[in-house]
Amino acid sequence: QRLKESGLALRFDESVLDWLLTFKCRNRREWERLIDEEICTQLAGHLANAGPDRAETLVVKHDGGSVVIECGPREEARAQ
Repeated sequence: QRLKESGLALRFDESVLDWLLTFKCRNRREWERLIDEEICTQLAGHLANAGPDRAETLVVKHDGGSVVIECGPREEARAQ
């Protein structure tokens, strides 16, 4: 909800989902910790610079051994 209010849409590329499946997390807490450490820390930087006037889509990918977040025009805005 916070992302949407900030003018951001979030999309997960198949590469990051494949990467997440390589982990053997034993419980929900381990999954949350992994996502917080690897993805949410990067999203925080994008939220700090976001605003309702900036309609962007953030695409979370895994490339070259690390999580990468790419910015592009908001997909709903492009469709119009």
